[in-house]
Amino acid sequence: MIIFTLTNTTNHMKAYASYPLDCNPGVTEIEVLSYDRNKYCAVLKNGIQYEIKRGYIWKDPTLTESFPKIQWYLLPTQPLGNKPTKRQAYREMKRDNRKKLTLYTLGYGDTRKQFKNLNDALIAFSSLNQDCWLLRYTNKGYSFTSATILERVNGWLYIVRHKRDYCLKIKHINKYKIQYFKAF
Repeated sequence: MIIFTLTNTTNHMKAYASYPLDCNPGVTEIEVLSYDRNKYCAVLKNGIQYEIKRGYIWKDPTLTESFPKIQWYLLPTQPLGNKPTKRQAYREMKRDNRKKLTLYTLGYGDTRKQFKNLNDALIAFSSLNQDCWLLRYTNKGYSFTSATILERVNGWLYIVRHKRDYCLKIKHINKYKIQYFKAF
């Protein structure tokens, strides 16, 4: 996608692209102008600006070495924007890694209670002497998962497994003295 022509190319990151720019297949040398913090980069080749996915950009012409994550965050978000300082880049990178939100819902009968951490949810679960379930909801900003991790039915406790791993560790069950007869 051709956007416009640029002539000033100072302070840009030199790289190699495995993407057919100018209808020429193969590896081409480019300059990376910006990274939008999602997946697209503005690149410059022969004075023409293109927008390609970050996965097509490499550090070496053999396409075996990629750039470290911090290198992308040191680029501006707009082609003619200001470059962030290292401190700003590290803060932004750290913030992007913290987008995950996990909530726990305890259900019994028609009642639902929500908790922001596992400890509070397990304390509430252990205080109940009736059939109930504990659900974990995780939202990563771009996707979410929801699954039952613990369930008590007719006095039997079921610890739910996902693939080969338990969703909840047995040490948590013992720590909160949750009574159980059988664990699966």
